[in-house]
Amino acid sequence: MKLVVATTLAAVLNLAAQPSNAQQWCIPSDGCSPPEPITAEGFRTCEETCSLRNPEAVRGMDATLYDVSCQGDALNYDYRTIIGFYSDEQGNQRAFMVGRNGGPTELERCP
Repeated sequence: MKLVVATTLAAVLNLAAQPSNAQQWCIPSDGCSPPEPITAEGFRTCEETCSLRNPEAVRGMDATLYDVSCQGDALNYDYRTIIGFYSDEQGNQRAFMVGRNGGPTELERCP
């Protein structure tokens, strides 16, 4: 019984740390491809497909830390990223990704 509860709790916490498909946040267009949605599986760009793994909630923030693995046309690579959310001065929810391309990227709502 304890194992079932622990497994269920772990699954719920894992889902809570995944990007919400309902929020429909996208990686901005890079000029080669349209804005690409971020899903629980990962995201795509013009030249690569990246998976999101090992989500960890960032203490005290509405953000999650991920291990990212990308497979591209030219090479494969790994890095860590944070996807976070905040409200702007008008109360609109905004999202960002830190670690992709070395600095912060403002995410946009998917069309």
